[in-house]
Amino acid sequence: VRAAHVHVPVAVPDVLLLASPAPSPAPPKEQRGPRSHPNALAPTGKPPAAAPTGTLAIYCTPWCVPFVDERQRGEDGRQHLLVVRAGSHRVSARRLDDDQSRTVEVRPGEARRVEFTFE
Repeated sequence: VRAAHVHVPVAVPDVLLLASPAPSPAPPKEQRGPRSHPNALAPTGKPPAAAPTGTLAIYCTPWCVPFVDERQRGEDGRQHLLVVRAGSHRVSARRLDDDQSRTVEVRPGEARRVEFTFE
């Protein structure tokens, strides 16, 4: 006995659309005056002035790893020339388990020599 196969047409939409709420527009950005970007031109049409800098010349005997304001600023060596912002800085020299520090004032355009001697 063969089963009868009956074909019943069913209407299926080609596209199913789901309704979703429209996205709300972004709130307007608050205006805080002109933005300052490091590469933007100043109102005078000239580039903005860079922060004044000076140079630290750190000399170590026999050698050290230099730190300025708790940040390592070089590898081990005897002489380290570092450009820093003008102002007061905590300069440290570390060698093995030894650490020496001092506070140094650097004026704009000035080169300050700092020496450390380790036994």
